[in-house]
Amino acid sequence: MTTIAVLDANVLIPNALCDFLLRLAEEDLYQPRWSPTILAEVRRHVPVPAAAIDR
Repeated sequence: MTTIAVLDANVLIPNALCDFLLRLAEEDLYQPRWSPTILAEVRRHVPVPAAAIDR
């Protein structure tokens, strides 16, 4: 059974931590989840285009 983890904005905003966690997910070590509310918070605090965050 695969572990599911909700990634809050506080771990999605720091670039190094976000990259690390998403790479672990690519290796199928867990399934990341987030909500539209979490992504909206990330968009408000990260100075990159919204399309980059959506990707």
